Amino acid sequence: MKFQVKVEYGQDTFLKFYIEADVADGIVQRYLFSSLVEVIRWTCGSLRHHTSSTLWIQYKDEDGDYVNLNENDTDNFHEMFVCASSVHEGLYRKILLKVSDLDSPVVQPSDLAKGRKLQEMSICASESEHKLDPHSL
Repeated sequence: MKFQVKVEYGQDTFLKFYIEADVADGIVQRYLFSSLVEVIRWTCGSLRHHTSSTLWIQYKDEDGDYVNLNENDTDNFHEMFVCASSVHEGLYRKILLKVSDLDSPVVQPSDLAKGRKLQEMSICASESEHKLDPHSL
């Protein structure tokens, strides 16, 4: 099945590209989230040279709400294709994405985010142990 992907990036920047994927029993076959990210980076010229940056990707669902996509949450990725494949208008199934170039905790795996938070808390705790209390002087 062929999908037309429209990407909103930055202020009033819209790009289109086409991808092919099969959807069977609510599962996307022959297409990966990493493939989508690669095509977005290639298509959005300003993202080509920023390979270390994180992309925040959202798709517009059937209710008009934007839903976060990331590599660790395959349910939303599959749902995006299922919703798009259920609409029969025009030659292609349509997917609308919003993409931002930023380090977002939404895109990071939750275990890493929790690990960072615990690490920050332990650093703060150890720093407070070494501070002098002005009342103890």
